[in-house]
Amino acid sequence: MGAGKVAVRKASMLIKSNPVITFIAPDTNENILKLKNAYNIEIIKRNFEAKDIDTNYDFVFACSNNREVNKLVSELSHQKKIPVNIADSLEESSFIMPAVLLEDDMMISISTYGKNPVKARMIRLKLKKWFSKLK
Repeated sequence: MGAGKVAVRKASMLIKSNPVITFIAPDTNENILKLKNAYNIEIIKRNFEAKDIDTNYDFVFACSNNREVNKLVSELSHQKKIPVNIADSLEESSFIMPAVLLEDDMMISISTYGKNPVKARMIRLKLKKWFSKLK
């Protein structure tokens, strides 16, 4: 749920495994549209509704900028026993996503167990710069 920068970042980490991704959000950005054109992505342009938590989903990410929507997504996902990641709430998530760096044939994952995602992202960016100097 959500289609902003955080949603793009999380979807981009999953793309290599060729998942079916659905974005539900009233607005999208150009990066979401680029992903849609290149991969198996559905965009539903409207506000989140409780019926959107579908047991056919393997997992759910709530990346909206609305805390109440994210909280509702968490509650509904937990009720239906669907793993859920809430972008700004470790407590409401049933799993966390590490910061991931994909570089050629290598994947590096950095995790702070959800306690400091900003620090993990900063480390990922520093590693990315370092790898770009090695090329």
